[in-house]
Amino acid sequence: MVALSAAPMVQIEAVGAPSCPAAHEIEPIIARRLITNAGAAGPIWRLRYQVDEGGQLDFALIDAVGSERLKRRIQISPGDCEAAAVALVAVVERHFRAVGWTSGTPLPPPAPAPIPVAPSPTASASALASSATYLFGLAAGVWLADATRAVGTISAAVDPTGTPLRLGLAILMPPHVRSESLGGGATASERLWPFRLSAGYRREVASWSLTVGPDALLVLGAAAAESITTTQSRIRVHMAVGAGLQLNWALPGFSRRWQVIADGAIHRHVAGRALHIDGAAGTRRGVLALPHWQALLGFGLARTF
Repeated sequence: MVALSAAPMVQIEAVGAPSCPAAHEIEPIIARRLITNAGAAGPIWRLRYQVDEGGQLDFALIDAVGSERLKRRIQISPGDCEAAAVALVAVVERHFRAVGWTSGTPLPPPAPAPIPVAPSPTASASALASSATYLFGLAAGVWLADATRAVGTISAAVDPTGTPLRLGLAILMPPHVRSESLGGGATASERLWPFRLSAGYRREVASWSLTVGPDALLVLGAAAAESITTTQSRIRVHMAVGAGLQLNWALPGFSRRWQVIADGAIHRHVAGRALHIDGAAGTRRGVLALPHWQALLGFGLARTF
Protein backbone atom coordinates (compact mmCIF):
# COMPACT_ATOMS: atom_id res chain seq x y z
CA MET A 1 0.00 0.00 0.00
CA VAL A 2 1.37 3.44 -0.88
CA ALA A 3 0.91 6.37 1.56
CA LEU A 4 1.16 9.54 -0.53
CA SER A 5 2.02 13.08 0.55
CA ALA A 6 0.58 15.79 -1.76
CA ALA A 7 -0.56 12.68 -3.58
CA PRO A 8 -1.72 12.46 -7.18
CA MET A 9 -5.45 11.82 -7.29
CA VAL A 10 -6.07 9.09 -9.88
CA GLN A 11 -9.16 9.34 -12.08
CA ILE A 12 -10.34 6.36 -14.12
CA GLU A 13 -11.01 6.80 -17.86
CA ALA A 14 -12.60 3.75 -19.50
CA VAL A 15 -12.42 3.81 -23.32
CA GLY A 16 -15.37 2.08 -25.00
CA ALA A 17 -17.18 1.33 -21.70
CA PRO A 18 -15.55 -2.08 -21.04
CA SER A 19 -17.44 -4.32 -18.64
CA CYS A 20 -14.56 -6.56 -17.54
CA PRO A 21 -13.13 -4.92 -15.61
CA ALA A 22 -15.58 -2.04 -15.29
CA ALA A 23 -14.50 1.34 -13.95
CA HIS A 24 -16.57 0.85 -10.80
CA GLU A 25 -14.54 -2.32 -10.06
CA ILE A 26 -11.21 -0.44 -10.29
CA GLU A 27 -12.14 2.68 -8.29
CA PRO A 28 -12.52 1.03 -4.85
CA ILE A 29 -9.22 -0.82 -5.29
CA ILE A 30 -7.49 2.47 -6.17
CA ALA A 31 -9.03 3.97 -3.03
CA ARG A 32 -7.72 1.12 -0.86
CA ARG A 33 -4.24 0.81 -2.33
CA LEU A 34 -3.33 4.48 -2.92
CA ILE A 35 -4.03 6.32 0.35
CA THR A 36 -3.93 10.12 0.12
CA ASN A 37 -3.40 12.50 3.05
CA ALA A 38 -6.54 14.40 4.04
CA GLY A 39 -6.35 18.04 3.07
CA ALA A 40 -3.50 17.52 0.59
CA ALA A 41 -4.41 19.00 -2.77
CA GLY A 42 -2.24 16.89 -5.02
CA PRO A 43 -2.19 16.86 -8.83
CA ILE A 44 -4.83 14.90 -10.72
CA TRP A 45 -3.55 11.98 -12.78
CA ARG A 46 -5.59 9.82 -15.14
CA LEU A 47 -5.62 6.06 -15.57
CA ARG A 48 -6.93 5.41 -19.07
CA TYR A 49 -7.68 1.83 -20.17
CA GLN A 50 -9.51 -0.23 -22.79
CA VAL A 51 -10.14 -3.94 -23.47
CA ASP A 52 -10.20 -5.40 -26.98
CA GLU A 53 -12.20 -8.40 -28.20
CA GLY A 54 -9.28 -10.77 -27.62
CA GLY A 55 -9.04 -9.92 -23.92
CA GLN A 56 -6.02 -7.57 -24.19
CA LEU A 57 -6.18 -4.82 -21.56
CA ASP A 58 -4.17 -1.72 -22.55
CA PHE A 59 -3.73 1.06 -20.01
CA ALA A 60 -1.71 4.25 -19.56
CA LEU A 61 -1.01 6.45 -16.52
CA ILE A 62 -1.11 10.11 -17.52
CA ASP A 63 0.22 12.89 -15.30
CA ALA A 64 -1.32 16.29 -14.59
CA VAL A 65 0.26 17.91 -17.67
CA GLY A 66 -0.89 15.17 -20.06
CA SER A 67 2.32 13.14 -20.38
CA GLU A 68 2.20 9.36 -20.36
CA ARG A 69 4.29 8.13 -17.43
CA LEU A 70 3.39 4.46 -17.69
CA LYS A 71 2.01 2.27 -20.47
CA ARG A 72 1.33 -1.44 -20.18
CA ARG A 73 -0.64 -4.31 -21.74
CA ILE A 74 -1.89 -7.38 -19.89
CA GLN A 75 -3.90 -10.40 -21.00
CA ILE A 76 -7.10 -11.14 -19.09
CA SER A 77 -9.42 -14.14 -19.15
CA PRO A 78 -13.22 -13.94 -19.34
CA GLY A 79 -14.62 -13.96 -15.85
CA ASP A 80 -11.42 -12.71 -14.16
CA CYS A 81 -12.66 -9.11 -13.91
CA GLU A 82 -11.75 -8.55 -10.27
CA ALA A 83 -8.31 -10.14 -10.71
CA ALA A 84 -7.67 -7.92 -13.74
CA ALA A 85 -8.63 -4.80 -11.76
CA VAL A 86 -6.28 -5.79 -8.91
CA ALA A 87 -3.41 -6.47 -11.34
CA LEU A 88 -3.91 -3.11 -13.06
CA VAL A 89 -3.84 -1.17 -9.77
CA ALA A 90 -0.82 -3.17 -8.57
CA VAL A 91 1.17 -2.01 -11.61
CA VAL A 92 0.23 1.61 -10.85
CA GLU A 93 1.20 1.17 -7.19
CA ARG A 94 4.59 -0.28 -8.17
CA HIS A 95 5.15 2.72 -10.45
CA PHE A 96 4.62 5.18 -7.58
CA ARG A 97 6.92 3.14 -5.37
CA ALA A 98 9.61 3.10 -8.07
CA VAL A 99 9.63 6.90 -8.41
CA GLY A 100 9.75 7.32 -4.61
CA TRP A 101 6.38 9.07 -4.32
CA THR A 102 6.06 8.12 -0.65
CA SER A 103 5.64 10.30 2.41
CA GLY A 104 8.83 12.30 1.89
CA THR A 105 11.21 9.34 2.20
CA PRO A 106 14.16 9.03 -0.19
CA LEU A 107 14.21 6.59 -3.04
CA PRO A 108 14.94 3.03 -1.98
CA PRO A 109 18.39 1.62 -2.82
CA PRO A 110 18.67 -0.35 -6.07
CA ALA A 111 17.59 -3.92 -5.67
CA PRO A 112 20.30 -6.57 -6.13
CA ALA A 113 20.41 -8.25 -9.49
CA PRO A 114 18.26 -11.39 -9.43
CA ILE A 115 19.95 -14.76 -9.66
CA PRO A 116 18.67 -16.68 -12.71
CA VAL A 117 16.72 -19.74 -11.66
CA ALA A 118 15.57 -22.45 -14.04
CA PRO A 119 11.77 -22.67 -14.14
CA SER A 120 10.42 -25.62 -12.21
CA PRO A 121 8.00 -28.11 -13.79
CA THR A 122 5.32 -26.83 -11.39
CA ALA A 123 5.83 -23.23 -12.54
CA SER A 124 5.68 -24.32 -16.18
CA ALA A 125 2.44 -26.18 -15.57
CA SER A 126 0.96 -23.14 -13.80
CA ALA A 127 1.90 -20.89 -16.71
CA LEU A 128 0.27 -23.31 -19.13
CA ALA A 129 -2.90 -23.49 -17.05
CA SER A 130 -3.16 -19.68 -16.87
CA SER A 131 -3.02 -19.44 -20.65
CA ALA A 132 -6.61 -20.65 -21.03
CA THR A 133 -10.07 -20.32 -19.53
CA TYR A 134 -12.01 -23.49 -18.70
CA LEU A 135 -15.78 -23.84 -18.71
CA PHE A 136 -17.67 -26.72 -17.04
CA GLY A 137 -21.43 -27.02 -17.41
CA LEU A 138 -24.56 -29.04 -16.73
CA ALA A 139 -27.60 -28.83 -19.00
CA ALA A 140 -30.92 -30.50 -19.71
CA GLY A 141 -32.47 -30.82 -23.15
CA VAL A 142 -33.72 -33.06 -25.93
CA TRP A 143 -32.07 -35.24 -28.56
CA LEU A 144 -34.08 -35.46 -31.76
CA ALA A 145 -33.14 -38.50 -33.88
CA ASP A 146 -35.23 -41.57 -34.74
CA ALA A 147 -37.16 -40.61 -31.57
CA THR A 148 -37.31 -37.65 -29.18
CA ARG A 149 -35.30 -38.34 -26.04
CA ALA A 150 -34.76 -36.26 -22.89
CA VAL A 151 -31.05 -35.91 -22.12
CA GLY A 152 -28.77 -34.43 -19.51
CA THR A 153 -25.41 -33.06 -20.62
CA ILE A 154 -22.08 -32.82 -18.79
CA SER A 155 -19.77 -30.54 -20.75
CA ALA A 156 -16.25 -29.13 -20.62
CA ALA A 157 -14.75 -26.45 -22.84
CA VAL A 158 -11.51 -24.49 -23.12
CA ASP A 159 -10.98 -20.95 -24.45
CA PRO A 160 -7.28 -20.56 -25.40
CA THR A 161 -6.09 -17.12 -24.26
CA GLY A 162 -5.55 -14.63 -27.04
CA THR A 163 -7.80 -16.45 -29.51
CA PRO A 164 -11.55 -16.25 -30.22
CA LEU A 165 -11.81 -20.06 -30.22
CA ARG A 166 -13.70 -22.46 -27.97
CA LEU A 167 -13.11 -26.24 -27.99
CA GLY A 168 -15.65 -28.45 -26.28
CA LEU A 169 -16.52 -32.01 -25.27
CA ALA A 170 -19.87 -33.18 -23.85
CA ILE A 171 -21.37 -36.46 -22.68
CA LEU A 172 -25.09 -37.09 -23.10
CA MET A 173 -26.64 -38.94 -20.18
CA PRO A 174 -28.03 -41.42 -19.44
CA PRO A 175 -27.25 -44.08 -22.07
CA HIS A 176 -30.30 -44.62 -24.27
CA VAL A 177 -31.87 -47.77 -25.67
CA ARG A 178 -33.79 -48.04 -28.93
CA SER A 179 -35.51 -51.18 -30.17
CA GLU A 180 -37.25 -52.65 -33.21
CA SER A 181 -39.71 -55.51 -33.40
CA LEU A 182 -38.78 -58.17 -35.95
CA GLY A 183 -41.99 -60.21 -35.71
CA GLY A 184 -42.42 -63.72 -34.47
CA GLY A 185 -41.31 -62.80 -30.96
CA ALA A 186 -37.92 -61.52 -32.13
CA THR A 187 -36.58 -58.03 -31.27
CA ALA A 188 -33.50 -55.96 -32.04
CA SER A 189 -32.20 -53.34 -29.59
CA GLU A 190 -29.22 -51.02 -29.31
CA ARG A 191 -27.80 -49.23 -26.26
CA LEU A 192 -26.34 -45.83 -27.18
CA TRP A 193 -23.53 -43.82 -25.52
CA PRO A 194 -23.40 -40.41 -27.27
CA PHE A 195 -20.49 -37.93 -27.14
CA ARG A 196 -20.46 -34.44 -28.63
CA LEU A 197 -17.35 -32.66 -29.98
CA SER A 198 -17.33 -28.98 -30.92
CA ALA A 199 -15.04 -26.19 -32.08
CA GLY A 200 -16.30 -22.67 -32.58
CA TYR A 201 -15.60 -18.99 -33.05
CA ARG A 202 -16.49 -16.99 -29.92
CA ARG A 203 -17.67 -13.38 -29.94
CA GLU A 204 -18.21 -11.46 -26.68
CA VAL A 205 -20.33 -8.35 -26.18
CA ALA A 206 -20.69 -7.05 -22.60
CA SER A 207 -22.08 -9.94 -20.50
CA TRP A 208 -23.02 -12.04 -23.55
CA SER A 209 -20.99 -14.39 -25.70
CA LEU A 210 -21.97 -16.29 -28.85
CA THR A 211 -20.06 -19.31 -30.16
CA VAL A 212 -20.71 -20.75 -33.63
CA GLY A 213 -18.83 -23.51 -35.41
CA PRO A 214 -18.57 -27.12 -36.57
CA ASP A 215 -20.06 -29.80 -34.35
CA ALA A 216 -19.96 -33.60 -34.31
CA LEU A 217 -21.92 -36.35 -32.57
CA LEU A 218 -20.06 -39.61 -31.96
CA VAL A 219 -22.22 -42.51 -30.77
CA LEU A 220 -21.03 -45.88 -29.48
CA GLY A 221 -23.74 -48.51 -29.95
CA ALA A 222 -24.08 -52.04 -28.59
CA ALA A 223 -26.78 -53.84 -30.60
CA ALA A 224 -28.37 -57.24 -30.13
CA ALA A 225 -31.06 -59.21 -31.99
CA GLU A 226 -32.89 -61.87 -30.02
CA SER A 227 -35.32 -64.57 -31.15
CA ILE A 228 -36.64 -67.69 -29.48
CA THR A 229 -33.65 -69.73 -30.62
CA THR A 230 -30.73 -67.35 -31.33
CA THR A 231 -29.04 -64.16 -30.13
CA GLN A 232 -26.79 -62.01 -32.34
CA SER A 233 -24.81 -58.97 -31.11
CA ARG A 234 -22.73 -56.20 -32.70
CA ILE A 235 -20.67 -53.22 -31.54
CA ARG A 236 -20.55 -50.21 -33.82
CA VAL A 237 -19.62 -46.52 -33.88
CA HIS A 238 -21.60 -44.04 -35.89
CA MET A 239 -20.88 -40.37 -36.47
CA ALA A 240 -22.87 -37.34 -37.57
CA VAL A 241 -21.42 -33.90 -38.31
CA GLY A 242 -22.96 -30.46 -38.63
CA ALA A 243 -22.98 -27.07 -36.94
CA GLY A 244 -23.57 -25.88 -33.39
CA LEU A 245 -24.44 -22.62 -31.66
CA GLN A 246 -24.10 -21.63 -28.01
CA LEU A 247 -25.27 -18.46 -26.27
CA ASN A 248 -23.82 -17.61 -22.84
CA TRP A 249 -24.94 -14.93 -20.39
CA ALA A 250 -22.69 -14.08 -17.42
CA LEU A 251 -24.78 -13.70 -14.27
CA PRO A 252 -24.26 -10.27 -12.65
CA GLY A 253 -22.70 -10.22 -9.21
CA PHE A 254 -20.60 -13.38 -9.69
CA SER A 255 -17.52 -11.81 -11.38
CA ARG A 256 -18.76 -13.34 -14.67
CA ARG A 257 -17.83 -16.83 -13.43
CA TRP A 258 -21.35 -18.30 -13.43
CA GLN A 259 -23.07 -18.32 -16.80
CA VAL A 260 -26.46 -19.36 -18.16
CA ILE A 261 -26.06 -21.35 -21.38
CA ALA A 262 -28.44 -22.14 -24.22
CA ASP A 263 -27.20 -24.20 -27.12
CA GLY A 264 -28.27 -26.26 -30.08
CA ALA A 265 -26.81 -28.28 -32.93
CA ILE A 266 -27.93 -30.06 -36.08
CA HIS A 267 -26.09 -33.10 -37.49
CA ARG A 268 -26.10 -35.19 -40.67
CA HIS A 269 -25.14 -38.88 -40.56
CA VAL A 270 -21.81 -39.47 -42.36
CA ALA A 271 -20.39 -42.73 -41.06
CA GLY A 272 -21.54 -45.89 -39.31
CA ARG A 273 -21.83 -49.60 -39.87
CA ALA A 274 -25.23 -50.91 -40.93
CA LEU A 275 -26.65 -53.76 -38.86
CA HIS A 276 -28.01 -56.96 -40.40
CA ILE A 277 -29.34 -60.14 -38.83
CA ASP A 278 -29.32 -63.61 -40.29
CA GLY A 279 -32.76 -64.96 -41.14
CA ALA A 280 -34.15 -68.23 -42.32
CA ALA A 281 -32.81 -69.92 -45.47
CA GLY A 282 -29.65 -67.80 -45.44
CA THR A 283 -31.44 -64.46 -45.77
CA ARG A 284 -30.20 -61.24 -44.11
CA ARG A 285 -32.27 -58.33 -42.90
CA GLY A 286 -31.24 -54.76 -42.04
CA VAL A 287 -32.28 -53.53 -38.60
CA LEU A 288 -31.96 -50.38 -36.49
CA ALA A 289 -31.26 -48.08 -39.43
CA LEU A 290 -29.35 -44.93 -38.53
CA PRO A 291 -31.26 -41.61 -38.80
CA HIS A 292 -30.06 -39.26 -41.55
CA TRP A 293 -30.60 -36.08 -39.49
CA GLN A 294 -30.32 -35.40 -35.76
CA ALA A 295 -30.61 -32.30 -33.56
CA LEU A 296 -29.75 -31.31 -29.99
CA LEU A 297 -31.28 -28.54 -27.87
CA GLY A 298 -30.22 -27.70 -24.32
CA PHE A 299 -30.38 -25.16 -21.50
CA GLY A 300 -28.22 -25.08 -18.38
CA LEU A 301 -25.60 -23.48 -16.14
CA ALA A 302 -21.80 -23.29 -16.44
CA ARG A 303 -18.84 -22.17 -14.30
CA THR A 304 -15.56 -20.71 -15.58
CA PHE A 305 -12.14 -21.36 -14.05
